Amino acid sequence: VSLDINVVSIYGCEISGGLPIQNYNVYRAASSSGPWTDKLGAAGATPPLKYTDTTAHAGNTYYYAVTATDTGQDVSPVSVPAEVTMPSLPAAPYNVQAVPNSAANITVSWHETVPVPPNLPISLLGNAFTIYRGLSPTFSTMTKLTSRSASPFTDTGAAPNTLSPNTTYYYAITATDTGGDTSLPSTPAAQVTTYALPAAPVIVSAIPNSSGTQIAVTWSETIPPNGMPTISTFTIYGGPSSTGPWTSLTTRGGTT
Repeated sequence: VSLDINVVSIYGCEISGGLPIQNYNVYRAASSSGPWTDKLGAAGATPPLKYTDTTAHAGNTYYYAVTATDTGQDVSPVSVPAEVTMPSLPAAPYNVQAVPNSAANITVSWHETVPVPPNLPISLLGNAFTIYRGLSPTFSTMTKLTSRSASPFTDTGAAPNTLSPNTTYYYAITATDTGGDTSLPSTPAAQVTTYALPAAPVIVSAIPNSSGTQIAVTWSETIPPNGMPTISTFTIYGGPSSTGPWTSLTTRGGTT
């Protein structure tokens, strides 16, 4: 998972009475007493006096100090340090569940871990939660499907990320906060197996009536292993030979 870097902006002010300031140097340390050996860079003397630290990491506390260099190359003492604690990464969604609806349709749901201030809230935009799917519970092998603003998500197997019947899939979700920081993936990965396709009916029988004006067609349903427990409809086809061509005649809910 790639984590978006938080940004810290450091502001300063210039004191009058000496030579003009040429530039400022910004330092960062893990303690308010330094040592001020981690020089981040230089900032110009033109207002606004600002330096942006793009190397800060979520959840860490940093101390920043600034020195000023004038046009005579005189360097000031180190400023009073400023302290900042970066928000932590958002927590991963939990209780991720995946339920099959058919041979090629799965509903995925999850719960949000609500951040506690000063951590940033989860985004209200469409990128709040990102759904990943794979044939293995290992996150690095999963494919990003889409992002959503809230649970649930129905995976219809849209191309190119199609779903296959009677196949086991794994899902993981990440959360993104309003600062663009992304959580680790949810664990454990939610496991689900799509339903098998329905089996063809068996014992198909076609019996004409005595006058030869009607034909009674009957059959028996077959539920395959891991198939949906109920067959909703049967479609009856007729043709001039045992190899067709087949014409759809009607659809029925029963076996006659």
